[in-house]
Amino acid sequence: MTRPHRPLTSQQIESLTRQGCTCRDWATVQIAAGGRVDGITRTHFGGHVKLGLFERQITLPGGITRPAGLANATLDHCTVGDNCLIHNVGAIANYRIDANVIITDVGRLTVTEASGFGNGVRVAVVNESGGREVTLFDELSAQIAYCLAFYRHRPALIERLQEMIQTYAEQHTATQGHIGSHSSITHCKVIESINVGTHARLDCVSTLENGTIRSKREAPTFIGPDVIARDFIVGTGSNISDATHLERCFVGQGCTMKQFSAQDSLFFANCEAHLGETCAVFAGPYTVTHHKSSLLIAGYYSFANIGSGTHQSNHMYRLGPNHQGITERGCKTASGAYLLWPAHIGAFSLIKGKHTNNPDTRDFPFSYVIEHEGTGMLMPGAALSNVGLHRDTGKWPQRDRRSDPEKTDQICFAWLSPYTVGKLVKGLDRLRALKSEKGNSVGGLKIASSDIEKGMDYYNWAIDKFLGDLLLERIETAGDMTLQADESGLGEWVDVAGLLLPKQRLELLLHAIEEGKTTTLTQINRQFAESCRAYGDMQWSWAAQLLQDRLGKALGDLDPADLSEQLTRWKDATQALTELAIKDAGKEFSPRSQIGYGLDGSEEARLADFSAVRGTAATHDFLSALERHTQETLKRGDKVMSQLDRAGQML
Repeated sequence: MTRPHRPLTSQQIESLTRQGCTCRDWATVQIAAGGRVDGITRTHFGGHVKLGLFERQITLPGGITRPAGLANATLDHCTVGDNCLIHNVGAIANYRIDANVIITDVGRLTVTEASGFGNGVRVAVVNESGGREVTLFDELSAQIAYCLAFYRHRPALIERLQEMIQTYAEQHTATQGHIGSHSSITHCKVIESINVGTHARLDCVSTLENGTIRSKREAPTFIGPDVIARDFIVGTGSNISDATHLERCFVGQGCTMKQFSAQDSLFFANCEAHLGETCAVFAGPYTVTHHKSSLLIAGYYSFANIGSGTHQSNHMYRLGPNHQGITERGCKTASGAYLLWPAHIGAFSLIKGKHTNNPDTRDFPFSYVIEHEGTGMLMPGAALSNVGLHRDTGKWPQRDRRSDPEKTDQICFAWLSPYTVGKLVKGLDRLRALKSEKGNSVGGLKIASSDIEKGMDYYNWAIDKFLGDLLLERIETAGDMTLQADESGLGEWVDVAGLLLPKQRLELLLHAIEEGKTTTLTQINRQFAESCRAYGDMQWSWAAQLLQDRLGKALGDLDPADLSEQLTRWKDATQALTELAIKDAGKEFSPRSQIGYGLDGSEEARLADFSAVRGTAATHDFLSALERHTQETLKRGDKVMSQLDRAGQML
């Protein structure tokens, strides 16, 4: 309940005057009923000011305590909640400050004109020359941003979305800013037109202009030393510090940024951006770049891991920097990797070397895109043999830093999914055609005959593993051999910035927006969340159709022998892929990996030093867990296969 305010009494005005306070017109200053003024010293008031109660001790970092109150500050057209500590502030103008806020040693905290606080800012992502602008609002999800950026061929959709965002921005435009309760702003220089959520902490910030910092008790946000940010929005639970510089940027939930420079870029859930720079980048969830020499420009990334010295070029010195590139989810770049845009790299691929031939490997996920003696090469499916794939896909759910109960971005973590397996099916068909035609190039890259054969094996194993995993789960869940599936997941699937769903389902949502049936941004985000929750059933629907296609029978006609045959292939594929991963991991424990250990000792000391620091393949936690999980899964498969054999004998 809001406590009533009343004008200052003559005695209070006299006390404030004795305490070094000044005001143009004391009649414009009010205080909460029962409030005392003895904690207010050397403060100037201008315009309409409302003050709360100052009756508690405030604990500062280091355990220092000070009484709540105002000292050495200037307040103009402000409301100050109960038990705030405001000391040594050059100017606070046009702000509503909630209870229990600390503002100390700040140059100025002001709103000088009507502001959307970052809402309504247009960000030119993916194509630096424009045409894919995403308009910011503080509830922007990766999925809405994806539709805005990549569905420009549907002008009615873009117009509707822009209208919704414009309405939202207008509703959040004000001449007064807001500082949420239990937040602190200390040792900062210039803060202009910034809204700050509850429990946020701003410390030693250089400049913040026209932005919103979302924060909650469950997910406090930190903006740290020497940060400069203009025209921006930051999501809950993020940490931005160490001279990071942002211009026209969105930073989603649970992100971290240090010594980073970004312009016209979007970063969604759990991104990490340290030391390098981006320009016109759409960084989907879990995009990670940690190296000072890396530049990401005019591209789309998701679940990406960027190696040092990674660069792209988007300017051919003709009509400007208008080229762009796509790296689908899970891509990695090796140190020094270079891509000349335009290019399109398939999911979970490794990019190594310099590529100036505009590679297009969208139908070849889990591949190596490498440079060999100056020639771009494709090794389809080679990443399926890399132990890092298993490590990466396992760690993402564990590294979700979003502690906010309300998750803005919808994320499906599966590495084998209708999206990637659909690509595998296409890639397998293209590899078969290359083999029969004796072709040696695809998507601007050379491909060796031996790699075609290996790629076909890899892709078949991955498809069989995907189908077997789901088949095993379905039989175990049902308790019998009855398999049923609806049509909810049929057709092509898409990856909407972390959310995997059937293209048909996305089309229904987009049509509803275009036709005015879905009219709010909240409704859109809610429908994306519903799609995420329905992923499991839709995935099985799609997989059941693929299973029927590969076995040549309708789902209801599959007998125990058919299912056992598929699980046998699954077992072989699971064993093969795990063995490849374990073999790949063995390279980390080879004599070559031991170079640099045992600095001053003998051969025995080198081995002992290596073991002490790195352990052995047999004792490595991740490898042991991978083998254990595989064996446990295979045992489950053996049990189900025995049930199938008994069921077949009874027929």
